[in-house]
Amino acid sequence: LVGSLFAKPMGTKPIGEEDCQQVWQYAGRLGEALNLTLDELEAIRTLCYCHNLGKFAVCGDQIHDHAELSARIIEEFPSLANAADLVRYHHERWDGSGLYGLAGLEIPLGSRIFAVAWVYHALTKPDGPYRMKTEEALESLYLYSETALDPELVAAFIGMMGRGKLFVDNTVKTTAFSHK
Repeated sequence: LVGSLFAKPMGTKPIGEEDCQQVWQYAGRLGEALNLTLDELEAIRTLCYCHNLGKFAVCGDQIHDHAELSARIIEEFPSLANAADLVRYHHERWDGSGLYGLAGLEIPLGSRIFAVAWVYHALTKPDGPYRMKTEEALESLYLYSETALDPELVAAFIGMMGRGKLFVDNTVKTTAFSHK
């Protein structure tokens, strides 16, 4: 089901399965380092691949509604429903300035993990607007901690990156993540 969605257009751009896969690799490894359960990791995986489903049904000024709509869509599928709140709150910011105004630990852990992984990926994506080197991107993550991102998760991510624990193999073509 989820894999077939990447062939469909979203506005003028297709949804990037490779982007979702890379974000999942970062988020999954961070989640494993935090000793999350397999169910929690699976919910984060669903978030990585389904966070923008609602963009299929909204346009223009309504684009901010996509998080809620995405959550409602996945709630309809029993095998994905455990990730609904993670999807719903994936645009929340640590300082409370997100869509729903949740702040700090009120934001589900999976959504906070996703935010760190997504921001890092967006900053380092070779064909993206920022194209930062790793060091620049990690410094930017640090600067976003305590405003947009959970500072403890940013510190853990930076530490893992420094130890080589977050390498992403861009040649991998599977949507599966190998759990330990």
